[in-house]
Amino acid sequence: MKGFYNIPILIVAFVMLALTTSTCVSPTPPPTPMPTATEPSRITPLPEPTATSVGPADGESIMHSNCTGCHTLERIVSSQKTRDQWDQTVRRMAHLSSNDQATLIDYLAKTYKP
Repeated sequence: MKGFYNIPILIVAFVMLALTTSTCVSPTPPPTPMPTATEPSRITPLPEPTATSVGPADGESIMHSNCTGCHTLERIVSSQKTRDQWDQTVRRMAHLSSNDQATLIDYLAKTYKP
C-alpha cells in the first residue's frame, strides 16, 4: 500500500516538470534569407572617401606614422636639415606616395631647419 500513494505524487511531479521545461524553451526564429543574384542587395555600400571628407594628411601625422617607428622624435627634431637634405632623407627612407612625400618634406623643412 505504501508504494501506491507515491505513484500520484510522481505523476504530478513529471507533469509539472514537463510544463515548466516546455514553457522555458523559446522557438528558434526562421533564418534570414540571403539575397540572390536576381534580388538587389539590401546592404548600402559606404560612400567613397573624398578630399573633403577625409582631408589631406598633414606633415606631422605623416612623420609620426612613418618616421617615429624607427627614429625617436628627439632625433628628428635635433637633425635640423635644409630642404634639400630633408628631401634626400625622406626619399631614401620613407616609402610614401609622391603627395605624402612632398607634404612631409615641406613640413620637415619648415619645422626642423638649421
